[in-house]
Amino acid sequence: MVSRTDIYRFLALLIGFFVLYATTAQRGLGWGDSGEFQYRILQCPNGILDGCDSFATAHPLYIALGKLLCGTPFQVTLLSSFFGALSVGGLFLCTRNLSLAILFGLSHIVWWLSCLAEVQTMNLAFTILELFLILKHLESKNSSLLVCAAFVIGVHLNCHNFALLSAPALLFLMAQTSWKVRFATVLAVCVGSAYWITAIFEHGLSNVLVGSYGAQVAGLPSSPPGKLIFYFTANLTLATLSLVVPITLAWLNRHAPASEKPKRTVLWIFFTTHILFVIRYFVPDQVTFLLPTLATAYLLLAHVRLSRLVTVALAVVQLLLPPGFYYALLAIRQPEPRSVKCERESRHAHRDDAAYFTLPWKFNDKSADRAATEHNGTWNGYPAN
Repeated sequence: MVSRTDIYRFLALLIGFFVLYATTAQRGLGWGDSGEFQYRILQCPNGILDGCDSFATAHPLYIALGKLLCGTPFQVTLLSSFFGALSVGGLFLCTRNLSLAILFGLSHIVWWLSCLAEVQTMNLAFTILELFLILKHLESKNSSLLVCAAFVIGVHLNCHNFALLSAPALLFLMAQTSWKVRFATVLAVCVGSAYWITAIFEHGLSNVLVGSYGAQVAGLPSSPPGKLIFYFTANLTLATLSLVVPITLAWLNRHAPASEKPKRTVLWIFFTTHILFVIRYFVPDQVTFLLPTLATAYLLLAHVRLSRLVTVALAVVQLLLPPGFYYALLAIRQPEPRSVKCERESRHAHRDDAAYFTLPWKFNDKSADRAATEHNGTWNGYPAN
């Protein structure tokens, strides 16, 4: 059961991190997918699938919520801030560990994506809700919670295809139940994903599952080797900024209680499925798909108990890592590959790439607005195109 104290702490984390994320969030137009989401929500009048090249990249539930609640680019970004803060509170309810929740919320990738108009924090919130219900099912042996988790996974599919990565863990749990529970679980997924399933008949399986990203989903790099190495190195570095603390805690607390074995088995299945997908999904913004993996890593550390002093020390480390790495980049000044440099100069004018990717806060970034202004005020989701 969730106690009253847990609810108070959940609300404190939700409000506190929403204030942090909203205060530091990007105020105006965003770049790339962020700008496209803002444009589709605010400027495309023909429906929630308007303005996208496939259902796989449509994220209809996210777009529908944005159209319902948002009237400015900043308000679209605040959706990310809200779901990022909700995820921090949700992780606390899963672990009952306030220190871990705070450290998770201060992680580079969580804070960064909570300051941009992105679907990833909504995807993260769904993932944590699924894991919460699954963990409660394991604690209570209540099959109805597993069915609820299956329904959430189905609804999640209407937001992001990342929900499919929950299937191995769900199948593992279903194998331990009766055929009636299995039937109810499958039915719950189908009911929750009814809109997604309907889209398969309307648009085709390939359009719904992978869209134009078939090669990347299959793990086949489509970029030249030089650019691929550059992107992989950059994404690995950004991932390290978020993983330093959980890796350190995992090393210092290698032995989990025996009573945690059933939970940890499911979490390891979940973690392995997600990390393997992220590693072999070759796209420039590969690190943005790390959020569910990072959340699962923190859930695997739920048994760790930290003193206030250690928590503060690790929080300071989390806060200092991004600016420290940023100023190290300025000192090194490594030359960019020519192809990457040309792309950055043509599409990302006025943007300091080192600051944009390494510093999580975006409240002072107006590069996309300046680029759009220089192009006669036009804005089609990619301001410098």
